[in-house]
Amino acid sequence: MRPPYPWKVGATSFVIADSVEENVRFLAGLVDDVQLLFFESSWLARLPNHIDVSVLCDLATEHGHSYTVHLPLDLRLGASDSVVRDRSIAEVCRIFEQCQSLSPLAYDLHLNREMAVTDRRWRDNCRQSLSLLQVELGYELSKLCVENIDYDFELIAPEVKASGAKVCVDFGHLHHCGFNDAGCLSRYDTQHIHLHGLAEGRDHHPLSVTDIPFLKQLALEMVVQDYSGVVTLELYKSQWLTTSLAVLDKAWSEFNKD
Repeated sequence: MRPPYPWKVGATSFVIADSVEENVRFLAGLVDDVQLLFFESSWLARLPNHIDVSVLCDLATEHGHSYTVHLPLDLRLGASDSVVRDRSIAEVCRIFEQCQSLSPLAYDLHLNREMAVTDRRWRDNCRQSLSLLQVELGYELSKLCVENIDYDFELIAPEVKASGAKVCVDFGHLHHCGFNDAGCLSRYDTQHIHLHGLAEGRDHHPLSVTDIPFLKQLALEMVVQDYSGVVTLELYKSQWLTTSLAVLDKAWSEFNKD
């Protein structure tokens, strides 16, 4: 069982080469939360995008874990084409409805940068899409977490805040872009955190002992901010997950509530 930190530690639903349900079974007892991955939108999917919600509900009841959701990577809420924006909005709503009985703690969203339009037009398109989602989702919009990816998040942060959506801070992405500051938690309404290491210029690698000083700094910042959400290790190999959990336990031993 996981050490009882003031926050939850999670993993993705793709750490073994099997179905989502089998991944959840594998992770039961190892982590507090499972992030359900929707890699592609339903109308673009090349692989089956089906999950058995009733089985996932039963597994959560049996093992006591929660769920978060990563929305499809191909969503384009800032696209210049209104049809593409509308399809993306509909897909977000569809997944919210599909996963409703699982009571996910967060739904992570990439607001992909549209290079064919100006920054201003892209922000306007994102603002309109988030406003429409606010109408469609109502209170549930508070579970929508916009994740920082490969551009300066300050470009879109005001629109995210105004919409009522939250933020998913991905420190792996930040480190990949050359930033190593845990203090950004205080700048955003952070509801979800992603962690992963860097190796050979790529992210989504396991954490290592060299990450321990930052992990200690991050834990101190989470305590200051009274963070009680989920910290998801965004990794896709079981051995990498095991290695990273051991690094976390070493870095965060002083925050163990036992």
